[in-house]
Amino acid sequence: MGPLETIARTAAALVRQGHCKYTYARDAAGEDIGYHADAAVSFCARGALFKAGDGQATEWRVFWDLNGLIGGAKNPADISSTEIQIAVPEWNDKPERTGGEVAAKLEELAYQYAKEGL
Repeated sequence: MGPLETIARTAAALVRQGHCKYTYARDAAGEDIGYHADAAVSFCARGALFKAGDGQATEWRVFWDLNGLIGGAKNPADISSTEIQIAVPEWNDKPERTGGEVAAKLEELAYQYAKEGL
C-alpha cells in the first residue's frame, strides 16, 4: 500500500469511527480537541486527513484530490490555498452531510490511489 492510499484509508477509518463538523476533532464529551490528541474520537474530513498524514507533505496531496472529487478544482493552479482550505470544510460541514458520505469519498480516493500504486 502506497503512502497516499494509506493516508486516505486511515482517514476514512477515523471518520467511520466518528464524524464531526465545525472543528478538526472532538472528544467523547463533544468538546473541540486537537486532532492529534489521544482523546479525539470524532473527526472532520480535514482533521482525519491531518491525523492520518501525521505531518507528511503528502497529506496535502490527498486534501487537493478530495477537493477535486467533491466537485472543486483539481489543479492547485486553479484555486488559491485559502479557497482549498475552505472548500473541503464547507463540504464536510453541510447540515445534510454524513460521516458515511465523507468516509466513502476518502475510500474512493484510496481505491484510485491503489490502482495507481500511490
